[in-house]
Amino acid sequence: MIATTSNLLAGIETALAALPEGSEIVLQGLLWEEYEGLMEETLDQCRFKFLYDTGRLVVMSNSAEHEGVKALLAALIMVLAEEVRLRIAPRASLTLKKERTAQGADPDECYYIQNLDAIRNKKRIDLDIDPAPDLVLEV
Repeated sequence: MIATTSNLLAGIETALAALPEGSEIVLQGLLWEEYEGLMEETLDQCRFKFLYDTGRLVVMSNSAEHEGVKALLAALIMVLAEEVRLRIAPRASLTLKKERTAQGADPDECYYIQNLDAIRNKKRIDLDIDPAPDLVLEV
């Protein structure tokens, strides 16, 4: 029997609901459309981070420890930038997706430095047009 995309996503969502804090699950052979569908379905659940690379999907659940380290490192980056008078634009955990290369990621934090002017007034970043962040933080 061949699973339909909706059945597959429902099965993955069930597995994610049982995923313990601070754990990850790796799935192989997922189509780009399935990855995007899963992102849509879990959009309101901030506890998951996704990394997709040409069919391989890693889903991570956040933990209090992870969030604490992330906040500390993000604060250090901002203080360092201020101390050295570096213009920097944080874009938090901006989802970075590129359908052309079938890759997507949710970094913990990302920053524009050299490419700051290219994205300054943008509400949405499209990596097929816009530059990628200059600095990406992943705990």
